[in-house]
Amino acid sequence: MLVLVETMVGFVRNVMVGRNGLTRDVLLDIFTDSGADDPASHLATGNITFELIDDVEGFERRAEQSLREVIGRHEPIFIRSLSDLANRIEMNPFR
Repeated sequence: MLVLVETMVGFVRNVMVGRNGLTRDVLLDIFTDSGADDPASHLATGNITFELIDDVEGFERRAEQSLREVIGRHEPIFIRSLSDLANRIEMNPFR
């Protein structure tokens, strides 16, 4: 059986890592517990790259719920594939 693993990018909006109990390790645990493989954080913005086998919508729901439990409010997590982001850059939308 062939399993497709795709590199994804998660954009966690309106958070500052290090505030409201949201440390880097907590954020990485949220992604791992929600189904991400090998998550890595980038800067203090909440941007995460990771591998995903699961469906994106289910992953987003689980991760957003876990994030809500940590910071006490809903904040969206936008998930995009790395290939989708590369295609958008190639289209040069800001020419």
